[in-house]
Amino acid sequence: MRAALDRWAPWFAAVVALAVFGSWVASVVVAGPEPAAPKPGPAVPLDPRARAVAEEFVATAVARRELDRAWRISAPSLRGTLTPAQWRTGAIPVLPYPVARADASYLAKASLPGDALLEVAFTPRDGASARPARFLLGLRRLGGRWLVSSWSAVSPAAPAPRGRIPLRSRS
Repeated sequence: MRAALDRWAPWFAAVVALAVFGSWVASVVVAGPEPAAPKPGPAVPLDPRARAVAEEFVATAVARRELDRAWRISAPSLRGTLTPAQWRTGAIPVLPYPVARADASYLAKASLPGDALLEVAFTPRDGASARPARFLLGLRRLGGRWLVSSWSAVSPAAPAPRGRIPLRSRS
């Protein structure tokens, strides 16, 4: 038995190596080379439709309400492999915030023809137990529609800065 194993092992290893090499070649031929990163275009004013999608996303996904609507305005990069049924459970890659008990402000950090980045700042209303928080919301224009491509916390406890912030000198 050992002699047969010693005789066939190199052949088996060669077949496995050939299969791995063949699958790599096929993936390069089928997929082609990596596409070049798109060059950013000139900055443009924020499209009102992009802002409307951002506001709808905050009112649905962030607030955990009407999650079907939130799934439809989320880009594949945000949804990942979640199906609409999985998304409806609320276990989604979006940090929640008690939107109903806070005021939200939107500030365009970047706006290009097909991409936008907004800062969303929440200021809790009087009597609310929530703390102020800031988030970055990414938008991407796909198939002629604006979709939310990212949502991440900037600072869970710091309000948006107002005016100039004085810096202490090091003396």
